[in-house]
Amino acid sequence: MTDPWARASTLAAVRSELSRPGAVAEGFHGLGVEPRGGDLLVVFRWRRDPNTYGVRFVLLASPAASPWTGLPVQSAHDWASDVAGWLMEQLESALVRRAGRREVAGVVELDSDGQRGWEVTDQPGGVGRRPTRKGSQRCQRGTLAITTVTPARTTAITAELISTPE
Repeated sequence: MTDPWARASTLAAVRSELSRPGAVAEGFHGLGVEPRGGDLLVVFRWRRDPNTYGVRFVLLASPAASPWTGLPVQSAHDWASDVAGWLMEQLESALVRRAGRREVAGVVELDSDGQRGWEVTDQPGGVGRRPTRKGSQRCQRGTLAITTVTPARTTAITAELISTPE
């Protein structure tokens, strides 16, 4: 069985969709769409941030589900339009700040399923719990670990947490 959505036509549709002015959001500067294994990598800059970011989308055989809504889409163009919609929604709701990340060949790849931030753990290197915005995590002793990743360097800061206010 052949795939009616040739990989090349899907890549071309996404490139075309993301190159339109205002296709994603104000501050989105598309730099490219690249095949990576079975995925498609959208590479971009966001607002005045000096980093180059990337987001992976899995290329599925037809009938494909929208990467944004999960509903079936009828064409590579419709799928590409939903890639733009997903990017718009995620970027406008702080994807760059909240996403998990890893640097690959000078591109900070964002993982919308992963979360980053600081963790409070019982011991260095232990499995931690993230603080919630509704309240603070209380502990008598632990480690606060903060990691930031930029294309230039990875910085890790670890501090001993003696106590927290009640």
